[in-house]
Amino acid sequence: MTTRLKSIDLTPPLLGVGKKASMDELQLASEIDALHQLIYMRGGLNSTNAAIEEVAKLIYIRYSSLTEPQIYMENGIDADAVFTTPASRQDLIADLKKMFAVAQSGSELRIYRPDGTTQSLWPGDEPFRLTSSDVAGEALQLVEDIISSKSSLVDPLGTAFDAFLSGRYDHSGGLGTYLTPSSVARFMAETALAFLSPDVLHDSDEILVDPFCGTGRFLVAGYHAILESAGLELDESRNLVTRIVGADQSSSAVAKSALNMILYGAKNPRAFVVSDSIGGDELQVLSGKFPLVLTNPPFGGGKYDSKDGIAVARKYFKSLTSSKIDPALGGVARGLELLSDEGIMGIVLPDGIINGRHFTEAMRGGAFEVVASVSLPTATFALSGTVAKTSAIFMRKKTGSSSALLARAEHVGFMRKAGKAVVDPDGNDLEKILPEVLELASASYDGLAIEVRCAEPLVAVVPRDGLTTIDPSRFDAAAMDARHVISSSGGVTLGNYCKAVKKRSAARSTGENPFISILHVDAYGSIDWVEVKEYRPVTPGQLAQSNDLLVSLLNPSKLRAAVVPEKVPIVECSSEFGVFRGMEFPYAILALLHDQNVAVQLRPLGSGTSSSRRRISAQDVLDLVVPKLSDDILEELNERVKAHVSQLEEARVELARSFAVMSTE
Repeated sequence: MTTRLKSIDLTPPLLGVGKKASMDELQLASEIDALHQLIYMRGGLNSTNAAIEEVAKLIYIRYSSLTEPQIYMENGIDADAVFTTPASRQDLIADLKKMFAVAQSGSELRIYRPDGTTQSLWPGDEPFRLTSSDVAGEALQLVEDIISSKSSLVDPLGTAFDAFLSGRYDHSGGLGTYLTPSSVARFMAETALAFLSPDVLHDSDEILVDPFCGTGRFLVAGYHAILESAGLELDESRNLVTRIVGADQSSSAVAKSALNMILYGAKNPRAFVVSDSIGGDELQVLSGKFPLVLTNPPFGGGKYDSKDGIAVARKYFKSLTSSKIDPALGGVARGLELLSDEGIMGIVLPDGIINGRHFTEAMRGGAFEVVASVSLPTATFALSGTVAKTSAIFMRKKTGSSSALLARAEHVGFMRKAGKAVVDPDGNDLEKILPEVLELASASYDGLAIEVRCAEPLVAVVPRDGLTTIDPSRFDAAAMDARHVISSSGGVTLGNYCKAVKKRSAARSTGENPFISILHVDAYGSIDWVEVKEYRPVTPGQLAQSNDLLVSLLNPSKLRAAVVPEKVPIVECSSEFGVFRGMEFPYAILALLHDQNVAVQLRPLGSGTSSSRRRISAQDVLDLVVPKLSDDILEELNERVKAHVSQLEEARVELARSFAVMSTE
């Protein structure tokens, strides 16, 4: 490949699918980046996104002219001359416009829809928008490179989009669009295949779907991963691409995705526009058909309000009650709907989703099973304009496995610098994680203990009953091991002993009720009633009553919990406490919380910017696994702890009185 444009500094974007980017890809990216500058400055286009669109159209008509030249000859166009001698053609723009119109109406390279009909890649009234012959001529030379190199370059069209979109994509007017790096997409494809039975893949008429396909990055990554796993060459399995389906709400994205599959041999690619990737009817006919789902859905809290889509989401996330939800939850639900019973879905999700109540409750309730979770660094989507923390989650509808795989990548081979991707000197952790994942996915695991296969980057297998979180960024071996130890010995969740009380604030602080703050509770579970007596906060607290258990929801690494004594009927307490009720033996529950194997389970939980400000929920407390004790043992433990806590609290009061006496003498 030769450089025909004046190349800018070679700053390789997120290229390569599974392997490191070849120099051909890097050179192509450099040429495309330079072309982008040319189109944007002199191409007569009014948006950065439009530059991508016009190059895609040129690729389409050039590929069509090579595979079906007769449709152009019938319209009096010498297609080969248009592309091979553009500099001498004064009417180049007019010819390209005519060729695009001919391809749109007469090409056999058309999208195949689920209802059996076909349609052109772009809407019928879509024009060819380039207006500068000079710019079009430069673009045509690049198109020749892409077409001639399509068999040696992995995902050439994706390479083009990466270079065009890096740091420039216009996200206005809709939900966030975040391009999945090709290396991440390939990693996810190989990981998903590792957890999938080859028989399931072989016996299925359909094979892969992405309901949020965008430009087809996951479709191409899955295509190559499947070919390599079967030991096939590209030319040996052209029918494979006909078993791959992509859908998207954007007609522009679908055109590119279809074109991507055309370059890999699909005459009628199965990529089509849907009214709604979550709640639309178009995908419903494909439910349960795919052994493999790979996708990156849009996300953004409270931005999706389709009633039909929310109804789909509620099939799996029964706790959803709002009229607006995060579309990522809808994306999970749609993917699971398309997934066959034995299939695997690989999906990119924000960490806020996987740590959220809806996802956690659905997973624990058996709506689906997470078989692997790989934490991704913030650099992953930085070029698309977000530093959201995400993870690649692999799940299936069928439950029952004994373990889950957790991995944590700190580097993905590139990082953003001055708006561009530059090589990360620390390399790509996914290249180190993948061999471990492939080995662990195929190995038998007894599920008896945590197995840390690699510390940097982290790769670990965790017994499912030891999982405190599926977020690998919060991996804590001690916490997970403690949970597993108690569970395997017949432990139960704390929710079996008590329930959380809905917060009820006092009307105002009158000083009539004692007010307990977190600072009034010590590490042994006793309350400093001397300080409580003098404390007069301006803001009223929440109400609690005698025998309620107060547990700090702030900074879970340092447990602060106490029981409101029987002799104190009503207290106010800080809103940072969770209030728990319904215990016959509250002091015994206090003792269970302080058990080392229980308290350590809290350590990795919560969210926040620092360890001292991390917050957990009342449900996190109820989900702690504690030993299951008989009523006799609980009663004896309750009386013993109650007596010691009372002595400690009374001693503190008496000590304060002694100090007061000494100070007045």
